[in-house]
Amino acid sequence: MKTNTIKSTLLLVLAFAAFSCANEPEANSNDAPDSALDSLIELPESRVLDTLTGHWVKKDYLEALQNSSNPFGSQDKLLPISEVVVDETKGTLQLVFGYNEGCSGTLERKGDSLLLRSCDGNSDYNYVFEYDPFTRELLLTADGLSLRFTRISTKIEEAGKAMQQWLVQNKLSGVFKLVDGDAPLGSSLQFGTNGFVRGSSKYNKFKLVLGYGSYPAFNSVIWLYKGANSFDPFYWELQGDSLTFSRFREDMPDLFETAAVYVRQ
Repeated sequence: MKTNTIKSTLLLVLAFAAFSCANEPEANSNDAPDSALDSLIELPESRVLDTLTGHWVKKDYLEALQNSSNPFGSQDKLLPISEVVVDETKGTLQLVFGYNEGCSGTLERKGDSLLLRSCDGNSDYNYVFEYDPFTRELLLTADGLSLRFTRISTKIEEAGKAMQQWLVQNKLSGVFKLVDGDAPLGSSLQFGTNGFVRGSSKYNKFKLVLGYGSYPAFNSVIWLYKGANSFDPFYWELQGDSLTFSRFREDMPDLFETAAVYVRQ
């Protein structure tokens, strides 16, 4: 009796399975490609665009600094545009020329393009910047120019400040110990991205000069501050881990006087 019951149950299961397979709709070979194609078509429209807010520095300038550690010697790479400051929140775009001058204007964004409508009221600045999401660079092609810019900061500050922070992080990080020269500069120096210098009994802040004007420009210049507004200018040169400070002798033009030599620990 049990054997007959088991056989009957097994036959019912097999019959149900056969019926289900026979009534299953045939797979449409075009369903999967159509679905995938729909997704690809919708992707550009639904893609969230990267924010372009931040400080963008000319790529050639950064590459020159990586190789030389010399802002003064790399200043030819700053022209005609050294930095682009984008603030999408406020809808503004600032152009910086050689860190000695600049102009600000309104921008319009269309996809990955930024159009500078005017710059301080000058409608001649109709520059278009194209963002490359793969290299994460801004490309300017206009009036014979072809320039690439790399973003070094997403925090909006005054022009040049992000570049100074980049130099500190990439070139002047660590602790420098005095090996020769004036102890008042400090037996050891440590530069911070906030603009403060530690280790000196005479100076508390510093600024790396990027645009060269009044002080005789023969080498890279640093201002060491004794207070809020009072500072002493020095030339600085970094070779490997050796950091040298020099003075300009006003009584003997074109003559340098070594003030101190440090070595990074």
